[in-house]
Amino acid sequence: DYPLWGYVFFKWWLQRRLVALLPKELFSNTPFYAHFLRWFGVKVSDDTQLSNFEIGIEDLIHIGKNVTISSNVVLNNAWVEHGQLKLRSIFIEDHAYIGTSSVISGDCQIAERGEIKDLSFLPVGQNMLKNEIWGGSPAQNLGLRPPEDAVQFVSKTRKIAFQTIFLVLIFIFPILVLMPLVPSIISLYYLDNEAEWYSFYYLFKTPIFSFIYILLFIFELIFLTRIFQKNILPGRYSIYSKTYVIKWFLDALFSLSLNVIKPIFATVFISWIYKACGNLR
Repeated sequence: DYPLWGYVFFKWWLQRRLVALLPKELFSNTPFYAHFLRWFGVKVSDDTQLSNFEIGIEDLIHIGKNVTISSNVVLNNAWVEHGQLKLRSIFIEDHAYIGTSSVISGDCQIAERGEIKDLSFLPVGQNMLKNEIWGGSPAQNLGLRPPEDAVQFVSKTRKIAFQTIFLVLIFIFPILVLMPLVPSIISLYYLDNEAEWYSFYYLFKTPIFSFIYILLFIFELIFLTRIFQKNILPGRYSIYSKTYVIKWFLDALFSLSLNVIKPIFATVFISWIYKACGNLR
């Protein structure tokens, strides 16, 4: 435990602000996310499937082999209470599963093959035994996890091939964001050349260019979604498959689009975009 507003608290606060600036959503659900987290101090195995989740303090997190952490999970091992910053460890052992939007408090240990159901809250200091399933808020023991098929072996060559694909796609995202901006940049450059050196009247047209950019980005989003979602069928797919890569690409693209078309969300227009993408009938 550390005093509030002290040196350790300041370091923790500054580190959280800096990490929040990073585009973590581009690395989540890829083979690179484990390496990304390891750079910040998380003790994590390479053979993990990690979605975008929140961490209180990285140095006190331990994640074993073949662990799956779903989206919007919070590993809440750093919090302020009674004027003190409390930092605790969390241990997630091999083959464990943590469901969507669950919260794991500090001083918790999830034993091998333990499972946390979606939308569950594991209180401070709770330890789960091997094969146990916990769920609810606060989480309670729901029984034992049934036997599962052994994890399929994937060759090193195939892993490297998919890592290369993910790496290329990650660097494509900035291009996809900037492409709809090209017409506006060209137009502004032309207007600037045609105007007198003291005249900046063309800047009044920037709202029009902004509107054009948003429209072009939406068309790009709809086009790519329609192209890549074509012929996708329900089923179970390996994370080292073409279908998984497509699913990850579209999810990351839509997550990235929140930064561009965020004002449109919670309006009547967002349903039109979902329908155009094929998400609503």
